[in-house]
Amino acid sequence: MPNEHHHRLSRTAVLDSAILAIACLITFMLVTDLLPRVYHLSRADDLIGGLWAVIAAVFVFRDTYQHSMSAAVSRIAATAVSLVLCLAYLTFLPFRTWALPFSSASACWWCT
Repeated sequence: MPNEHHHRLSRTAVLDSAILAIACLITFMLVTDLLPRVYHLSRADDLIGGLWAVIAAVFVFRDTYQHSMSAAVSRIAATAVSLVLCLAYLTFLPFRTWALPFSSASACWWCT
Protein backbone atom coordinates (compact mmCIF):
# COMPACT_ATOMS: atom_id res chain seq x y z
CA MET A 1 0.00 0.00 0.00
CA PRO A 2 2.77 2.55 0.74
CA ASN A 3 4.15 2.01 -2.76
CA GLU A 4 0.81 2.99 -4.32
CA HIS A 5 0.70 6.15 -2.20
CA HIS A 6 4.28 7.04 -3.16
CA HIS A 7 3.52 6.36 -6.84
CA ARG A 8 0.44 8.56 -6.66
CA LEU A 9 2.41 11.42 -5.12
CA SER A 10 5.06 11.05 -7.77
CA ARG A 11 2.49 11.28 -10.54
CA THR A 12 0.97 14.36 -8.89
CA ALA A 13 4.40 15.92 -8.47
CA VAL A 14 5.23 15.28 -12.13
CA LEU A 15 1.92 16.79 -13.23
CA ASP A 16 2.40 19.86 -11.01
CA SER A 17 5.93 20.26 -12.31
CA ALA A 18 4.76 20.06 -15.91
CA ILE A 19 2.04 22.65 -15.28
CA LEU A 20 4.58 24.96 -13.62
CA ALA A 21 7.00 24.52 -16.52
CA ILE A 22 4.27 25.40 -19.04
CA ALA A 23 3.21 28.42 -16.97
CA CYS A 24 6.82 29.61 -16.81
CA LEU A 25 7.28 29.15 -20.56
CA ILE A 26 4.10 31.07 -21.36
CA THR A 27 5.09 33.83 -18.92
CA PHE A 28 8.57 34.11 -20.43
CA MET A 29 7.20 34.22 -23.97
CA LEU A 30 4.62 36.88 -23.08
CA VAL A 31 7.21 39.14 -21.48
CA THR A 32 10.00 38.64 -24.01
CA ASP A 33 7.96 38.43 -27.24
CA LEU A 34 4.62 40.20 -26.72
CA LEU A 35 5.45 42.99 -24.28
CA PRO A 36 8.31 44.41 -26.43
CA ARG A 37 5.72 45.21 -29.10
CA VAL A 38 4.18 47.65 -26.63
CA TYR A 39 7.28 48.89 -24.80
CA HIS A 40 10.87 48.03 -25.72
CA LEU A 41 14.21 49.26 -24.43
CA SER A 42 16.64 46.53 -25.47
CA ARG A 43 16.70 42.76 -25.94
CA ALA A 44 18.75 42.38 -22.75
CA ASP A 45 16.09 44.27 -20.79
CA ASP A 46 13.38 42.08 -22.31
CA LEU A 47 15.25 38.92 -21.28
CA ILE A 48 15.84 40.17 -17.73
CA GLY A 49 12.16 41.09 -17.51
CA GLY A 50 11.29 37.58 -18.68
CA LEU A 51 13.54 36.11 -16.01
CA TRP A 52 11.85 38.14 -13.28
CA ALA A 53 8.40 37.26 -14.62
CA VAL A 54 9.26 33.56 -14.44
CA ILE A 55 10.55 33.97 -10.88
CA ALA A 56 7.28 35.69 -9.96
CA ALA A 57 5.27 32.89 -11.60
CA VAL A 58 7.15 30.31 -9.55
CA PHE A 59 6.51 32.24 -6.34
CA VAL A 60 2.74 32.49 -6.89
CA PHE A 61 2.24 28.94 -8.25
CA ARG A 62 0.38 26.78 -5.75
CA ASP A 63 -1.34 23.39 -5.80
CA THR A 64 -4.85 24.80 -6.17
CA TYR A 65 -6.37 27.78 -7.91
CA GLN A 66 -7.53 29.17 -4.56
CA HIS A 67 -4.02 28.99 -3.11
CA SER A 68 -2.54 30.58 -6.26
CA MET A 69 -5.01 33.45 -6.13
CA SER A 70 -4.35 33.96 -2.43
CA ALA A 71 -0.60 34.09 -3.03
CA ALA A 72 -1.00 36.47 -5.96
CA VAL A 73 -3.27 38.83 -4.01
CA SER A 74 -0.88 38.76 -1.06
CA ARG A 75 2.08 39.69 -3.25
CA ILE A 76 0.15 42.40 -5.08
CA ALA A 77 -0.87 43.91 -1.74
CA ALA A 78 2.73 43.81 -0.51
CA THR A 79 3.91 45.43 -3.75
CA ALA A 80 1.30 48.16 -3.39
CA VAL A 81 2.37 48.87 0.20
CA SER A 82 6.00 48.99 -0.90
CA LEU A 83 5.09 51.36 -3.74
CA VAL A 84 3.30 53.73 -1.37
CA LEU A 85 6.19 53.69 1.13
CA CYS A 86 8.83 54.26 -1.55
CA LEU A 87 6.77 56.98 -3.22
CA ALA A 88 6.27 58.73 0.11
CA TYR A 89 10.01 58.53 0.82
CA LEU A 90 11.09 59.73 -2.63
CA THR A 91 8.58 62.58 -2.58
CA PHE A 92 10.34 64.21 0.35
CA LEU A 93 13.91 62.87 0.29
CA PRO A 94 16.47 62.08 -2.42
CA PHE A 95 17.49 58.49 -3.08
CA ARG A 96 20.29 57.18 -0.88
CA THR A 97 21.86 53.73 -0.94
CA TRP A 98 21.13 53.14 2.76
CA ALA A 99 17.47 53.99 2.19
CA LEU A 100 16.87 50.99 -0.07
CA PRO A 101 17.23 48.33 2.65
CA PHE A 102 15.48 50.64 5.12
CA SER A 103 12.44 51.03 2.86
CA SER A 104 12.41 47.28 2.16
CA ALA A 105 12.51 46.52 5.88
CA SER A 106 9.74 49.07 6.47
CA ALA A 107 7.56 47.44 3.81
CA CYS A 108 8.14 44.00 5.35
CA TRP A 109 7.30 45.30 8.80
CA TRP A 110 4.19 47.06 7.51
CA CYS A 111 2.90 43.93 5.76
CA THR A 112 3.33 41.57 8.71
